[in-house]
Amino acid sequence: TAYANLFIENHIDELVAQMAPDVVLDYNKWANPWQWGGQEGYPRDQSFAYAINVLKNDYLAVRRTHLFVTHNVDRVASYKITGSYSAAIPNAQPANPSIKFGAYDYNPASGNQDEEYIELKNPNTYAVDISGWELAGGVEHIFLPGTVLVAGGSLYVSPNSKAFRSRSVSPKGGEGRFVQGNYKGHLSSWGETVSLVDRFGRLVDTLTYAGNPSDQQRYLRVTEIMYNPAEGGSFDNEQYEFIELKNIGTASLKLDGVRLTGGISYTFETGLNRMLAAGACIVIARNPSAFSSRYGTAVNLAPGAYTASLDNAGETIKLEDRTNSTILEFEYDDEWFPTTDGQGHSLTIKNPANADLDSWSSKDAWRAGPQKNGSPGS
Repeated sequence: TAYANLFIENHIDELVAQMAPDVVLDYNKWANPWQWGGQEGYPRDQSFAYAINVLKNDYLAVRRTHLFVTHNVDRVASYKITGSYSAAIPNAQPANPSIKFGAYDYNPASGNQDEEYIELKNPNTYAVDISGWELAGGVEHIFLPGTVLVAGGSLYVSPNSKAFRSRSVSPKGGEGRFVQGNYKGHLSSWGETVSLVDRFGRLVDTLTYAGNPSDQQRYLRVTEIMYNPAEGGSFDNEQYEFIELKNIGTASLKLDGVRLTGGISYTFETGLNRMLAAGACIVIARNPSAFSSRYGTAVNLAPGAYTASLDNAGETIKLEDRTNSTILEFEYDDEWFPTTDGQGHSLTIKNPANADLDSWSSKDAWRAGPQKNGSPGS
């Protein structure tokens, strides 16, 4: 093997370059000359460079020969060390091995998004080490050191390996699956592309799927946020906070299971069959009593209240459907419009039907509502 390809030796060289100045100082203080050692024919007063060469040539090189020659898979029949067995270590994998995406599940039947997975398949007749390879794009993951796909084998990658093993349908736990987690993010029901890249940056394979978003993902949008209400009234000003949702579709939309997460938390209870008419809005308040005292009782108000409070400095808001799939995830900022920061005006989306869902994180997608105290429900 060319020296340039010896990973451990090259890493030693990097460490030696960092250590060398301090090694000189240490040697001069404590070991000039060094009085210990000298066994097995080695000199007692070794230089740092000499000791490094012993490590490289008398240990690493010898062990490498023992592992990859003596224990090589092609030499099993000639292995003659009494009382032990050959490890049958496979030959070095060819350059640029192929690994393919297999099955995937972006919308688990259980509704628990952590049970989703991506399968990687090794189509080769040899094992492939994918240590340090990455998933990028829709989800992100770096494969752990020692991750090897056997010839013809598969690896299942999940955002939560424990949840994957708890799946009620195959693939699941108890089936002898090779599973690794936990990748960052979740597969989008809208469809997206995930890339597999090796540790040298080579694109190995891509997974692109169309997706099938739920009606809640297609048609429910956050349209107004009162994150820092004006003072006035019988309640503290933060008690007048609210967030408005709108059905931008042409048919009634079932809200059961929809959740707000992130800075605030709220869930539309399942089993109530709460419907939101086409084009209609519903408001979720921090304090329904405070809200009604300021806005009256004609507004379509969601039952109960959300927990915690909207951050006056801005934060991330996440809206999820009944399967925990993301509808919207965006961040607002109090510096966008000064009049929305305690002066009584709300953040109002300009175009609720905008197909670019990432635009919700942009100031350009919002405006300061013209009406003092906002216009919830309209």
